[in-house]
Amino acid sequence: MTTVVWPAGYVPVQVDFGLRSNTMLSSSELSGDVQTMELPGARWTMSVTMRPMHRDTEGGGVENSAVMEAFTASLRGQAVRARIPVFARAAPRGAWGGSPNVNNDAASPPLVQTGNTLEVKGFAAGTTVKAGDYFNLGTNGQLLMVVADGVADGGGLLTLSVQPAIRSAPSNGLPLVSANPVVPLMILTDPHPRWRMKGAVISEHALDFVEVFG
Repeated sequence: MTTVVWPAGYVPVQVDFGLRSNTMLSSSELSGDVQTMELPGARWTMSVTMRPMHRDTEGGGVENSAVMEAFTASLRGQAVRARIPVFARAAPRGAWGGSPNVNNDAASPPLVQTGNTLEVKGFAAGTTVKAGDYFNLGTNGQLLMVVADGVADGGGLLTLSVQPAIRSAPSNGLPLVSANPVVPLMILTDPHPRWRMKGAVISEHALDFVEVFG
């Protein structure tokens, strides 16, 4: 699947970012009891709104409307994926010292890690991770969020609590990338995402995305 990268240096004026869980509700009309079932398939969603931009840098500073127009057209509706940064979260709150990587050797036989916990090795002793830290499983891999603070032990080991669930078991030694995390997204405004043009040189851009996998 072809992937295009978000234009470097282009920062939205507003971002709505969150995790869409996959749940089912069943309620009884007789008793009023409600049962909830959580299913696999939770995914990140993002809506971005850019400030009004000029077609050229002379009137609009660094951000150029033509660049955003080209990015949007490059998505070809829902045929192409976009690799987009987690805006305003380029660095984690925790220290993340060392070179953290997946620790499938934490048990014997080796772990097959899926779900909402991840055994990690390679941290600097005593380093911290903080709730709300984002990281990728490998370069440009699945985006995960740490949901509980943690401190690595003297051997650099740490069990992370994460959301959403790990979908595909990572290989032993796969690095955790906490700097400049990204998420692969598909545009929702199919079949023809558009931009709003005001006058000869000004245009506005608002785009909705959802994570895709599989």
